[in-house]
Amino acid sequence: MVHMKIAIIEDDPLLSKNLKLLLENEPGFTVLATFPSADGILPKVKRLIPEIMLVDLGLPGISGIEFITQAKKEMPQIDIIAHTIFDDKETVFTAIKAGATGYILKGCRPQELIDAFNEVYHGGSPITPKIARKVILEFQNFEMNEKKNLSIVEEDILKDICHGMTSTEIADKLSVHSSEVKNQIKQIYKKVQAQTTTDKATKSINDLIILSSREKEILNWIKHGKSTWDISQILQTQLSH
Repeated sequence: MVHMKIAIIEDDPLLSKNLKLLLENEPGFTVLATFPSADGILPKVKRLIPEIMLVDLGLPGISGIEFITQAKKEMPQIDIIAHTIFDDKETVFTAIKAGATGYILKGCRPQELIDAFNEVYHGGSPITPKIARKVILEFQNFEMNEKKNLSIVEEDILKDICHGMTSTEIADKLSVHSSEVKNQIKQIYKKVQAQTTTDKATKSINDLIILSSREKEILNWIKHGKSTWDISQILQTQLSH
């Protein structure tokens, strides 16, 4: 039986209340506390000892990313899910490198959030598809620290994430248990955390993932802001000729 101890940091009082109600409605979920900001709460968190924290990044005062950095330094055993509206690359990777175990965008379905907590609790790193795409593009632009290459399985998983597949679909395709896929995604997170800063980026995606020419073309369109609808129209035009 799952017995998950949770703390929430969210400055929107209505959202904070709804999140608490949602999580406490789940069997085995216990919300120990909710906080409207991260200012001065670390001593309280250390006394509560939650297993998982849901942290808004756009907090007043100390930012969510600053709090994640402090919390992971003093309480490395705690898993932290970033819960935010921010989907820009800089925020995503700063949060991951600060120590976020997962990155979930606000506005997701309630069940997605419940699934994210369960995934973290069982050793995974939940990541929404939109953010997953930013992870794979990060490997296009960054040189891995100490030249840590991706495993064959990680390469396959990144390719499938890029195409919008879920961890369950990837597990079915690779004929492995879903926990194995979740573990591989967690390893990818760790490698992102080990990367250098953007101005030192030099490594090509060709050194990390073997993609077809069409996949590279699609990745390039995504990188330049093309939507799924735009890309489908381009592909249909190319096929018609």
